Amino acid sequence: MADFEVDPETLREYAQVVDGLHWSVSKIDDYMRSTACDTSGFTGLFYVLRPVVDLVADLYGETLKFGHSRLASLSEGVQSVAKSYADHDAQVGKILIDIGAELDDGAGRDPGIVGTGGPGDRPPIGVPGAPVPDFRPPMDFPPISDTIPQGPTGTPAPGTQPLPD
Repeated sequence: MADFEVDPETLREYAQVVDGLHWSVSKIDDYMRSTACDTSGFTGLFYVLRPVVDLVADLYGETLKFGHSRLASLSEGVQSVAKSYADHDAQVGKILIDIGAELDDGAGRDPGIVGTGGPGDRPPIGVPGAPVPDFRPPMDFPPISDTIPQGPTGTPAPGTQPLPD
């Protein structure tokens, strides 16, 4: 699982910042149309350049319109993601509260699952006063002989000592 945290409120604030950029794009567009691409003073030979300046203004205007629409879609997307994370957090919080309430009320007891409080259930290990289960294996092993392990020639194996009586 990824180790990160998302704050929906911070995402909403970011969306508001992106919305604020619309104003900047509008101001740039206004400046471009009113000042930078103004052809009202073109006379004489400069009059020939009017279509070129108008073409540049239209291209720049379309670029600004595209940027404006992308900012709008980014803002909407971030707001949508913030809402999704907030809804998810609320759902997970409700589920955890419901689970806690079920555990506190004793609901969900299943007689077939150890530790759920069903009929005939034994308390889980580690509960004070609960019997401690015996996990030792049955003792089906042969008794330890008091003979010394023998080597292949019938002599005591190296490094062995006789067992005490």
